[in-house]
Amino acid sequence: MIKRRHILAALPGAFLAIPALAQTAPKARELRFGYQRSGTLLIAKQQGVLEARLKPLGVEVKWAEFSFGPPLLEALNVGSVDYGTTGDAPPIFAQAAKANLLYVAAVEAAGSGSAILVPPGSTLQTLADLRGKRIGFARASSAHNLTIAALEKAGIAWNEITPVQLPPADARAAFERGALDAWTIWDPYFAVAEKGPGVRVLASAKGIARQNAFFLANGISSVGLRPWTVYGVGRDRGLTGDPTLAMKAAVLGRPFQIRWGGATDFIFADDVARACIAASTATLDGARVYNLHGESARVADLARWIEEAWPAAKGTITHVEQAIPFPSELADPGYQRDLGPAPRTGIKDGIRRTLDEFATLQKTGRLDARELEPLG
Repeated sequence: MIKRRHILAALPGAFLAIPALAQTAPKARELRFGYQRSGTLLIAKQQGVLEARLKPLGVEVKWAEFSFGPPLLEALNVGSVDYGTTGDAPPIFAQAAKANLLYVAAVEAAGSGSAILVPPGSTLQTLADLRGKRIGFARASSAHNLTIAALEKAGIAWNEITPVQLPPADARAAFERGALDAWTIWDPYFAVAEKGPGVRVLASAKGIARQNAFFLANGISSVGLRPWTVYGVGRDRGLTGDPTLAMKAAVLGRPFQIRWGGATDFIFADDVARACIAASTATLDGARVYNLHGESARVADLARWIEEAWPAAKGTITHVEQAIPFPSELADPGYQRDLGPAPRTGIKDGIRRTLDEFATLQKTGRLDARELEPLG
């Protein structure tokens, strides 16, 4: 079951800007979420996580489904929804059109959920073979961005292909009837199309373009939360996801090297999620930003504590001594004053809980180990 920590996973140095409920819907006390057919919000909706947390506070949760990012952001801009998530390109196009958007959080994608597909019988073998071909993608979507990046990598100019801009459903129909030489698409459309007889992946997003998913809100009053190094289940992307990946590797019996060292402010993902929920129901006005403090510790100690909590991993968790340029500790008196008091999960307890949940996922065959695979 999805945990609170899965709702948002923060990146160091960025902040989470949470719409202030009192400003979003002062009369109805509701939060309206725009979601797509994949990602964290879809899981949250299926499992009723947000309803369970917000109903006791008198907050009604409403959902609106969108086929891809641009229509969702149009709805966000005109106030039909309060909050939603998209890939990397839609917000850029929306802001160019003067949309009133607020970036809430960024989550680095693994790159395995988007790809360029070719139909049965295609002779295309490399990105260079796309020259002169008809390539389908949704305009202003992450697939649009991936297509541009793929062409740049192959040294192909935009005017050397025929772009066919179609929403996912129409693009799928065109692809299946042979009207496209290639189709750039994301999950779940990618996963469905890939099952078709003879359909091949020409290239995945991994290795072509660094992709991110963005949580966005309309330009309402907000509370910004600035954690530093977040760890826990669901926080295993990017450089500072290494502590979580080390715990996952320990459970899987694999060696792992954390790519940095020194000391930093570690905060458990559950604590960040609780802070987000507290901020979303706050009655503060204006735009406020707060640090979130967890526990300061050295990476060397973290590696040792992982091995102590999971003895089978002894001698397998290492790290690089070079520190990354982050503060070793964040003070959060402002947050504790206005939104606290907030209890903190001790790092040893957080490590133990993360290992236990990974172990449970492994036993049920649901532990995703793709982030531990070497880059190809």
